[in-house]
Amino acid sequence: MVKRPIGAISFGVFLAICGVAGFAYAANLITPWETVPLVAVLYGIWAIILAAIKHASPEKYEMGAFVVGIWGAIMLGGGALWFLSARISVIAALAGFVVLIGILTVAAGFRAWGTRKK
Repeated sequence: MVKRPIGAISFGVFLAICGVAGFAYAANLITPWETVPLVAVLYGIWAIILAAIKHASPEKYEMGAFVVGIWGAIMLGGGALWFLSARISVIAALAGFVVLIGILTVAAGFRAWGTRKK
């Protein structure tokens, strides 16, 4: 059985994302303080794509697609809110974070509801 090289692919995606953030900073599209949130947003998108790949073909002893998807949503939402906190008020970003946590809690609740035994 050949194991998927997800770690190597994810590292390559991370390096590409860091390069994109560097180009965005060099082109004066973002400030230096917005590069890390941009990396978090783009890597969160990758994690959600990775969760879809894992859901389509799960492997034994790998982290589940739901967990990877939740971490992707946390990175995407947290990075977006961090990015927006530099552009809008911090109070609005904190309110968005509370909404993000609420949505993730509802998603986890629905998953637990769907997997309970009768």
